[in-house]
Amino acid sequence: MAVALVAAAAPSLPVAAPAQGTTSSRGSVLFRIGSEADERWRLDQLLRGASTEGYLLRSAASRTDTLPGEGAELRWAFVLPELIAVHNSALPYSVNDGSLWAGRGWSASVVGGVRGQLRGLRVMVAPTLSWASNRDFELPTDVRAAPPIPPPRSPYAYPWRVHRNSIDYPLRFGPDAVAQVDAGQSALYMHHDRVEYGLSSENQWWGPGIRNALLLSNNAPGFGHAFVRTARPLRTPVGAVEARYLLGGLTESAYFADSPTYRHRSFSALAFTVQPGVAPGLTLGGARAVIAPLVKRGEIPRHLFDVLSSTGRPNARPLSDPSQTPGRDQLLSLFARYVLPGYGFESYVEWGRAEMPASVRDALVAPSHSQGYSMGLQWARADVVKGAALRLQLEHTAVSQGSSFAVTPSGSWYTSRAVLQGFTQRGQVLGAAVGPGGSGQWFGGDLIAHAWTGGVFAGRIRWDDDSYFEIPRPNGSGYCKHDVSLLVGTRGSYRTGAGSAGLSLTLANRLNTFYQNFGECPNNADRVDTRNATLSVTLSPASAR
Repeated sequence: MAVALVAAAAPSLPVAAPAQGTTSSRGSVLFRIGSEADERWRLDQLLRGASTEGYLLRSAASRTDTLPGEGAELRWAFVLPELIAVHNSALPYSVNDGSLWAGRGWSASVVGGVRGQLRGLRVMVAPTLSWASNRDFELPTDVRAAPPIPPPRSPYAYPWRVHRNSIDYPLRFGPDAVAQVDAGQSALYMHHDRVEYGLSSENQWWGPGIRNALLLSNNAPGFGHAFVRTARPLRTPVGAVEARYLLGGLTESAYFADSPTYRHRSFSALAFTVQPGVAPGLTLGGARAVIAPLVKRGEIPRHLFDVLSSTGRPNARPLSDPSQTPGRDQLLSLFARYVLPGYGFESYVEWGRAEMPASVRDALVAPSHSQGYSMGLQWARADVVKGAALRLQLEHTAVSQGSSFAVTPSGSWYTSRAVLQGFTQRGQVLGAAVGPGGSGQWFGGDLIAHAWTGGVFAGRIRWDDDSYFEIPRPNGSGYCKHDVSLLVGTRGSYRTGAGSAGLSLTLANRLNTFYQNFGECPNNADRVDTRNATLSVTLSPASAR
């Protein structure tokens, strides 16, 4: 897990422009999701009552400062580089790392570049260079744990999601070290008073979650897309409204190789938020994303209005039916966040469905069918220890199937029978980091001062529990055979005038790794547990102005 940990400021300490990436004589600092600016902005909303506008629909370009100077002249600045390095001792573990996939051994990514402005035209060229040593580890080969992978799937493909509900989600990205350059957090767009439109490859975060978002997050690399979005909240009788629409194309990983016909996918998505004037601190929102298989990427414009149309119910088939029929698929979410600055407290929830109801009756009888959700709390208090603030975080996320699956089958979140690669970009899930059919809990506690932070955290992830129940296992199932990671760790950071350095150490015990538990419950020696240590280091440039 690569956690970019940063220093955030207590309310009694002066900070500059906490909500955005900044520009100085040395260059421009990119606002990156999960970065110092992002963490500080959220904390300031709790402790100082900073504006929450734009927070639930955010990306790098939309939160990076305007370059200083007059609008009629060309202005430009270097985007100062930021480095993330991760080391996994035994297994890949990569959460919210964007273009970086942290396999076993050392992995690293660096993002930087240049940006410019001329009147309303804005450009940010911020590519990401990523590298992973991708050291070998033992893949599951026992048929009692993992079904055989049929050709033409890659031997590194995800074995539990080949038939029926499919996904491009490799266990390992090939046998060798991996290095690549992508467009990263780049964007080219026109800015007007109320609207912005253009082209981008940047990550988007839609929703209120701290560690998980159901539709779009920074868990996977960004993808090329055209967009239209509000440049600032629009004041309406119901409140301040923000919206984003995008149309793009998703890329298959090099370790999927299933259908030579449909190697490409379109991605059409729409999101909105409303901040009612009668309830300060409350933000309501919703989002929908629709994917479709393509023969050629040039077909993407034909799917401009997919997000507004019905996709049917392509995954509503019994497990005994292994058929996969090309077509469109969708995910839908509704979310809310309530911030109480006077108490240093916030709560939030995101709820979604992987399948649209067949009728009003269906929605009323089984409202939780195919649901996924994430909910959390955050509390902070200033000056707890010599000018340092105390922050506590708690989040629970579940995208595993509920009891309604027994009578009304549906696909697992992020998988699909209609689009075989599912909701992924280059082999990583676009949404929640707990992955397809998974669930997780997270707790963190930190002391945060002007120049340093320090804290501890604990978590649990139950990996793809849907496939645990769906796939017949010769060794049988049992309550003690789920694939579960238990996590504890510490994190901290230090800031100087030159920049900030963050460090995180996660110690994990993965129980029944890849479902490899072949004995009887509850106690048996015929199981595989794996201990993994994850060290994450982040070096960020200074953001002083």
